[in-house]
Amino acid sequence: MTRFERLARIYERTIDIEGSTRAVALMRIALLCLSWARWANDLLFFRHLDDGLWPLSAWFFVATLLALVGYQTRFSMPAATGSILALVYYVGHERGVEGYTHHHTTLLAWACVWLSFTPCGRSYSLDRWLSVRRS
Repeated sequence: MTRFERLARIYERTIDIEGSTRAVALMRIALLCLSWARWANDLLFFRHLDDGLWPLSAWFFVATLLALVGYQTRFSMPAATGSILALVYYVGHERGVEGYTHHHTTLLAWACVWLSFTPCGRSYSLDRWLSVRRS
């Protein structure tokens, strides 16, 4: 057995495996519910008509709702993550809203970043239901 074949076998046994996606789907649902619990009340549309944050508010609600129900999660989860990162770094750090700069909100944002790299839409999602229905 050559060195390349040994490395290929190690790769197949350790990295190139896929298990159940239920855990990351539950993480998707939990993190998006936490983000709604943290920011949804602050981002209601009527509160941001004067300060120009209504596009970010609309982006947050649309993207997180689509990602929460699991519709087009390859696109909606990164979009939701982008809106959450914008809340932490633009609204929190750039505009100086102190409540958005806490360590727990930053951790929530970066947990969503890492979740965006997972196949979190393959379980407990509208995407999964539509693919089962088609086949």
